[in-house]
Amino acid sequence: MHGRLKANSAWGLLFDSDRANVSSMNRYGSFLVNSSKKTMDLLKYLRSKFPGVAASDSKERVSSEFFQYKKTFRFGFPSQPSCLACDEYSGFIAIGTRTGVLKVLGQPGVEFMNDTKNQLSFASLFFLPKEMRLVAFCHDQSFHLFGMNLRDDRYCLDHMKKCSTVGRLKQVSCCCLGVYNGARCIFVGTESGNVYSLNTRTFEIVDCIIYQEAIAPRISEDDFKLNPGAVEAFAVNPKDPNRLLLGYNRGLIVLWDFGLGRACGTFVASHKVESLCWHDEEEKFCSSHTDGSYITWLPKTDTTVQMDTRSPFGPFPCKSITKIATHSSRRHNEDYLFFIGGMPRAAYSDRNVISVQLGEKQVVFDFTSKVLDFSIFTADRETGCTEPEALFVLCEEEFVAIDLLSDDWPCWSLPYLQPFHASPVTACFYLSDIPRATFSRIRSAALKRAPKDRTFSVRSWPVKGGHCNSESSPPCLDLLVTGHEDGSVKFWHGTLPAFPMIYAINSALLFEGYNDLSEMDTDPDEWPPFRKVGSYDPFSDDARFTVHRICLDSEGRWLLVGGAAGQVSLWELCDETVECSIKVTDINLVEETVHFEWKGHDRLKLRNECVSFDPGFRLVSLVQCFPPASITSAAVETDWGLIAFGTAHGYAVFDCKNSKVVLRRCLLSATDLTPAVTVSETTISRYKSFKKSLRESFRRKRKPHLSGDSSAKTSSSLSPQRNKVCNNYEAGLQPMERAIEARSETKQLGSLVRFISFAHVSIVPGHSLSPTLWVGTNAGVVFAYLLQVPDEDSHRIRADVSCILAKEIRLRHAAPVLSVYFIDVLGSSHSTDRNDHSGVLESQRIVVCSEEQLKAFSLPTLKPLRQKYRLTAVEGTRIIKTQMVCLKCSSVDHNNSQRFLLVLTNLGVLTAFDAYALKPILSVQCIPSYFISGVLSAVLTPHGEGFYLLSSAEWQRFSIASSYSVCFDCSVDLPNNDRSNNEANSPTLELSPLVGSFSESPPSYGKQSMSRFPETPNLTGDDSVSDYLSQTDNVEVGTYG
Repeated sequence: MHGRLKANSAWGLLFDSDRANVSSMNRYGSFLVNSSKKTMDLLKYLRSKFPGVAASDSKERVSSEFFQYKKTFRFGFPSQPSCLACDEYSGFIAIGTRTGVLKVLGQPGVEFMNDTKNQLSFASLFFLPKEMRLVAFCHDQSFHLFGMNLRDDRYCLDHMKKCSTVGRLKQVSCCCLGVYNGARCIFVGTESGNVYSLNTRTFEIVDCIIYQEAIAPRISEDDFKLNPGAVEAFAVNPKDPNRLLLGYNRGLIVLWDFGLGRACGTFVASHKVESLCWHDEEEKFCSSHTDGSYITWLPKTDTTVQMDTRSPFGPFPCKSITKIATHSSRRHNEDYLFFIGGMPRAAYSDRNVISVQLGEKQVVFDFTSKVLDFSIFTADRETGCTEPEALFVLCEEEFVAIDLLSDDWPCWSLPYLQPFHASPVTACFYLSDIPRATFSRIRSAALKRAPKDRTFSVRSWPVKGGHCNSESSPPCLDLLVTGHEDGSVKFWHGTLPAFPMIYAINSALLFEGYNDLSEMDTDPDEWPPFRKVGSYDPFSDDARFTVHRICLDSEGRWLLVGGAAGQVSLWELCDETVECSIKVTDINLVEETVHFEWKGHDRLKLRNECVSFDPGFRLVSLVQCFPPASITSAAVETDWGLIAFGTAHGYAVFDCKNSKVVLRRCLLSATDLTPAVTVSETTISRYKSFKKSLRESFRRKRKPHLSGDSSAKTSSSLSPQRNKVCNNYEAGLQPMERAIEARSETKQLGSLVRFISFAHVSIVPGHSLSPTLWVGTNAGVVFAYLLQVPDEDSHRIRADVSCILAKEIRLRHAAPVLSVYFIDVLGSSHSTDRNDHSGVLESQRIVVCSEEQLKAFSLPTLKPLRQKYRLTAVEGTRIIKTQMVCLKCSSVDHNNSQRFLLVLTNLGVLTAFDAYALKPILSVQCIPSYFISGVLSAVLTPHGEGFYLLSSAEWQRFSIASSYSVCFDCSVDLPNNDRSNNEANSPTLELSPLVGSFSESPPSYGKQSMSRFPETPNLTGDDSVSDYLSQTDNVEVGTYG
């Protein structure tokens, strides 16, 4: 017994020992596990603070596969044009500007450009026939040779040679293309009265070929006793290139014969010579003068010179005729006469006109902007047919083409050089992947609508130079819709590089004060016989007509237009003409608000009579909100029959099918309604006020950002600090994140609605996808409403649409909310289209984009997530534009696509973020930081492209996607003469060569910085989320039927 007990005790001791060992081992294992977890947490923390090589390599791989930044081309009307030229043999026109831009255009889709970056200011252009070259004379007294070349399998407009006359000749006063000693040349006239020659092959100035002293013996002292002065005009005889006309400053005209080597005739006018031109078939010429007259001369060698002096709009004093041209017409057996100016000074001195005469027929084309130059384009110069086909007119603000082969001389609808600023652009909306059926309906509606104000030519565009290689239909159709100051809304073909206009409608026709040009009939007995041409009109009948917001549905069939006086109109695409009366629904946003007084402009008055709507968009609903403030945001959802809009005072939802107000809410706070207190009512400490001002100033102090276009002075002063920051990025160090305080409510109007949109998502736990409304304000607040929409139209009559406030997000820093995007956990869907959602509710989330940060929230709970990026805190910039894009991989697997969030800041920096992780992938200096108007006008597209206004009428287009970009794909037939690269890239050029053509892979202009971003910690922040619908509430969630 004792032995058994002893044995049991031994076994017990052994068991206790083993149990102790196991317990110690368990404790040691748990220690190891805890240590491992702490180590992993530490590694994660260090990895977030010091990004490793793997993360950098991953970013570089993603950046190289999906992104390639490039500026593709410009479209619109160039800024500050100065000269025009036509090549009738090859079928091209050229336009030069004072800013150094040279454009050569052929048939629609053929366009080449060379930008000298303000190094040149073009004064005159001369095409070298059948050579695909042109000579440019610039205001700095230099000549430049440009030519088409095939370089790197692309056709380019290259700068080839330069010849400067500074220090060699007197001031150049005029130029002309001609022939001298059997070689094509440029005749150069100077202020001293001498004439020189520039050989276009060697591009060198030949010694003086016509001295003024050689002309003096041929002049009779009785006819001309003064010094002739500077050479003001040239004209080469079209039949005999050896006969050259010279017009001098003081009225002397000399006919010089290079074959004889002397002057064979002199002609004296009583006024200064402005322009000269030969008749193309007869031996006669015309001269125009400063007194508004022109003279037809019949030079004879054996008899007295005959002259016919006429003042078209005399006898009272008239303005000078700056340019004159004449051309015969075999169709009419008459002669055309074209001239600029000549208007009576007292009555029409402010008119910008070109007069065209054909026999007894005369039309004075009246333009809104100054006429710079014109050119006559013949029908087919190559076959010998010299019938004038078109009159091209270059004005300061537009380009106009007049059809001379049609009886009424109508204008062509331009395929390029579109005057976007015909009325200033005030709103933009870009719709991608529009259905082809809808696009065809819009095009056909534009063709059915016969413009009553001016008739456009039905003949094809006369310029047919070059070859457009991309003749197949584009894979997708895009629309750019612009709103303008005069109330008009214009549709542009966004898939074609030239952006031709396909449709236009004016929303101002609904109101009184709108003047339709078709109703302004011209008086047939008026003299001079003016005819208004051109579309440029910078004046507006009423500033309240201005369009501030545009929105289209995803199908492009419904158009929502918001104006400057609180007017919101909904338009529907219709194929027939409709006539109806106008009815309006009033919505008072401040009806329940006391102590509110509106001191702004009044609302617009409706037209009393019925309005006829041509095929196209017709009016469906018209809403007028009070106060009549500008519409700041708008959204349309035609499947639900709802529109929503916001102003500076609140927002509202309107049911268009039942013409009922679903929701209206005023966001004005007590401080907005309380009158401002005076100094006697409260005491303000100057010390505290100054301290607060300093704190707010340092709070938003920006770090230096250098762009490629910044000045050398700025870069030299900021480069040490910038290099230090870049070195920190390369070393993996995270820059310090500055603390950002809440914004002051006195600096911004918190009630202003910046964003409003409909979405089909889930915001109620346990429910399926449902219609919702999202509203973002200037105070950093996001309201989420649950909509209950009857699923059938028959039920809409019995049941109204209801709108219930479900959730609310208040951002900590109270920064204005710019946009809200809905994605799933893979970052592969965009919530503006409810069909993109897969229905996995737990994986959905929203990304709220404010001016200072990007922040993710989960759905349906709206719980703040770890994914966020504080742009203002890290980069010191503000967000201006955002766009969710879906980009395809540029590798072999084109089906691999990924979504990114593009962010454009106030410094012009475009940054691409991963849509799910909100980590920066790529950053480029897209727009110069000093170009504020360009940043504010920027438009980002879902394809990864964008464009911004370079001037009031010209856009710069760029692409950040490696697999998609819209470019010019064109070619020309080059002559067989020598065009070696040595000639095109001569080392003696003072200008940096620039590729002028646009092809599939245009040069990159922006500076790219990839994967060198600071990794900010994923903090949840202190943003507050309010849930107005608890899980116990019995809520009927309306679903889309």
